[in-house]
Amino acid sequence: MARPVTQQSLQQHEDAQQASVQQVQLLQAPMDLTPLQTQQQQHAFYPVPSALPPPPTNSAAEYPVSPSLQQTFQGMLPPATPASGGPPGGRSRRGIDCPDSLWKDPQPEEVQGLLSVAIELLLGISTQKLRQEEMSGDVKVPTPDSVAALPLPMFVFLHIHVYMGVLGLSDFNRTHVFSPTPQSVLRLGVALCCFLRQREAVQSEAGSLAEALQQTQLAAARAEEDLRHTEQQLQRMTSERDAQHQHAVKLRKEQQALKASVSSLEVELTSAQDKRALQEKQQHRLQQELREAAQELTRLQQQREEFKDQIVHSPNKWQGFDCPMKGRDCVAPCNSRVSLLSHSLELR
Repeated sequence: MARPVTQQSLQQHEDAQQASVQQVQLLQAPMDLTPLQTQQQQHAFYPVPSALPPPPTNSAAEYPVSPSLQQTFQGMLPPATPASGGPPGGRSRRGIDCPDSLWKDPQPEEVQGLLSVAIELLLGISTQKLRQEEMSGDVKVPTPDSVAALPLPMFVFLHIHVYMGVLGLSDFNRTHVFSPTPQSVLRLGVALCCFLRQREAVQSEAGSLAEALQQTQLAAARAEEDLRHTEQQLQRMTSERDAQHQHAVKLRKEQQALKASVSSLEVELTSAQDKRALQEKQQHRLQQELREAAQELTRLQQQREEFKDQIVHSPNKWQGFDCPMKGRDCVAPCNSRVSLLSHSLELR
């Protein structure tokens, strides 16, 4: 079901179209000075049109302001010149230069200056940069595809309109700037100061959180530095472990080779021990034979001495002696046998 169109909605739509057309005409109209130079001379963000719609007759009732709200606003923005010896006022502290006549008989230039300060405080950039972006068309938006669908001046107006909605001034229009009333200026100033005061309160409350965040970031930086040193140590230890592992593998291979060599040497040792045992047996046997031969030699030498004592120098006596070795040399065979045994023992 379609929503019924009221006379008020039609009037608002026509006013918006008329404002957009006037902005385009002002930008396209030939002038001696460029729009940027004109705005810099006027110190205003919006160009002042030649024809403005008449101000509403019920401006006083349009923005009803209670006395308590006025007192709150005056407390937040005291006079720019503080009393002698007193602390600086809220305007000087916040960098806002608003004459006292702004709240009684506001002028468009004064409202434009206040609006420029509001834009600068909200966006964090100077109005000169905003003017340069407006003239060059270098306006950054979240959706670049929608830039071509809207004229640039109207887009800037909508962009500022969104920020004014943050301050609770969603019905803000051109008449509030170029045909200001004390009530509209007071409402604009109250909205701006409420925002600044709330932002300062949030910043004050977030001070401890910011300090904690800074400490956490410092701790995180130290932890990252420790982690970097630990990673370097780990890499160095990993390199050392790899080198030690390679050395261990090399030693293990050498150990296996030595084990194989030891096994072969053990076999040779066993064979040599067996051969030695056999040679010891042979040596023992030969020593036994040598002892027997020595005993035999001693016996034969004794027998020889006995035989020498029995030698008969007279042939007549020899013929009468009965000897089993008579007619033969009985000592030479014994000597030759002993010499043979001694030579055999020396060779072994």
